[in-house]
Amino acid sequence: MTAHRLALASPHIRSVSIEAQEYPQVAAAYAVSSVPKMVVNDRVAFLGALPEAAFLDTVLRAVEQGNGASSTPPPE
Repeated sequence: MTAHRLALASPHIRSVSIEAQEYPQVAAAYAVSSVPKMVVNDRVAFLGALPEAAFLDTVLRAVEQGNGASSTPPPE
């Protein structure tokens, strides 16, 4: 899984896998309706497996949102 590989590569990344049927309370809290469902920083969620480049782009966008950063520079 790409998320776990990212977590192994950096101490700043944490990846957790939850078995939805074993932890229904967690699945309900994150509105899991199908798997895989990825939630990044409790801000960005997506369903299904993404190609690695798309996954990384989604993670980076979630981090930018969390830092208040924008992917486009502010107007001058």
